[in-house]
Amino acid sequence: MNKLMVVGLMLYSCTCAAYYSYPNVSPRAINYSCDGLPVSSKSEPGKLYLQVSHYTYVLLLTRSEKGALYQNEVLSFLDHGPTATLVINDRVRNCTRISF
Repeated sequence: MNKLMVVGLMLYSCTCAAYYSYPNVSPRAINYSCDGLPVSSKSEPGKLYLQVSHYTYVLLLTRSEKGALYQNEVLSFLDHGPTATLVINDRVRNCTRISF
């Protein structure tokens, strides 16, 4: 019984580690303040991992004339350089980069 529990725990921990590890993600996070909401971003080619509160969203790069636009079904993030715009469920938040 103990061996079965240990094997089950090992399998569970391995799947969690694989699910939360992103090997190509930049180790450097860029932090923003979006109307008082702390937001952190990390990127890889064509994707942006955006941490808002305690949730991490994966956004895909799309074409835009105004800057780098990343979006998914829930939110969009338009990066203008030192500033950005975050839209969550049609609510627009203006962001300022606080660390690079």
